[in-house]
Amino acid sequence: MGEVPKTPAEALTRLRALGLDEVEADALFAHFHDAEQRGKLGHGYSRIPWLEQQPFDRSATPKGSSRDRGLIGGPAEARSAIWHSRRSATT
Repeated sequence: MGEVPKTPAEALTRLRALGLDEVEADALFAHFHDAEQRGKLGHGYSRIPWLEQQPFDRSATPKGSSRDRGLIGGPAEARSAIWHSRRSATT
């Protein structure tokens, strides 16, 4: 696995390099950056090298997400929808 990003700018650049669109990269960055700020390093930037090694379909889109039902409430739900769409694309 690669090195953990050392700066917020590096973290965001590497997330965007995964082929995620701007909204997806920004949502993941917000989550990882928040974890870093709260001292939860295992949930922060250290996840980026792991993500870089995952074989997922970067063009996958959520099906039947909470957005479709008008329930999207903020970054946490957006991250969940992104994560679950990516996970389902590999199974």
